[in-house]
Amino acid sequence: AFAQFLRDRHKALKDRRWELYSRFIDLKEGSSGYELLGMHRHRQHRVDFMDWAPGARYCSLIGDFNQWSATENCAREGHLGHDDFGYWFVILEDKLREGQEPDEYFFQEYNYVDDYDKGDNGVDAKDLIRRMNEEYWEPGEVTSRKSRWETVAKLYEQMFGPNGPQTEEELGEIPDAETRYKNWKATQKDESSSSSPSYDIIDTGQEFDIFNVVTDRASFEKFQAKATPLAYWVEMRKGRKAWIEKYVPAISHKDKYRIYFNTPDGALERVPAWATYVLPDAEGMQSYAVHWEPPPEEIYKWRFGRPKVKGSLRIYECHVGISGSEQKISSFQEFTSNVF
Repeated sequence: AFAQFLRDRHKALKDRRWELYSRFIDLKEGSSGYELLGMHRHRQHRVDFMDWAPGARYCSLIGDFNQWSATENCAREGHLGHDDFGYWFVILEDKLREGQEPDEYFFQEYNYVDDYDKGDNGVDAKDLIRRMNEEYWEPGEVTSRKSRWETVAKLYEQMFGPNGPQTEEELGEIPDAETRYKNWKATQKDESSSSSPSYDIIDTGQEFDIFNVVTDRASFEKFQAKATPLAYWVEMRKGRKAWIEKYVPAISHKDKYRIYFNTPDGALERVPAWATYVLPDAEGMQSYAVHWEPPPEEIYKWRFGRPKVKGSLRIYECHVGISGSEQKISSFQEFTSNVF
């Protein structure tokens, strides 16, 4: 009976793993929802909240930080606040302190743990981007352009000629586009001195085919061998002191909050499923979530290191009483003798 029970449990495990692997790449990806769902502090002076409620028509956060208002901090309209799979996304922007100016760059990041970071040294974004281009690109590989269509227009002129004032009678016979492209491509074979990457377009002849642009192997290996470009947003990241001086947190440490939904059955208030800290209401009403974001000096610090993992077998969990096949409660001696 116990052997059959183990076989049934093992089959249930395999079936569940198959369901997970058919939806996700691996178990780690399938169990990483906590990294996205719930409430998380974002580097760009804000707090992001995400939850799943496919039947809701409206979603907002209510709590101490907005006097429990259901309209002040809601999900934006369209796919920026609600996607087709039922996920809702709410952003709580930190508030500027009186007399402070907004950040010059929208991608300004902050380090909420350390007092100072690289961006506190007064670095300039334009200088960083110029340095990044000089370190990564070689002369001739990157050029400034006034329009996104400038390169396309120049390439078209190379292939098919300029858009001149000639009339149809003056032009005479014009080769078709494919012939002109092949003629232009033949002239590019011997241009090895050019530092620009080489490209080609493959057309399989299908009626609704999408052009696949591929690079030649030499260009591919050339860019693969290069080091990663300078991460200018990391170089501009400022420390906790700069953030505290400029902003008031949108939601403070230990603030109570709930999630508010408007559904076909009416308005609902719920504790978020991904809340990390939940307390009951003192008056016996509905429970509430607590935002937990203590300052660095209040965060618990481990006093001892992790124990070393030994190579021998370790038992995670065992049920001694039901380990036997007989209709009785098994003893530790029977568990040791029969199971081990």
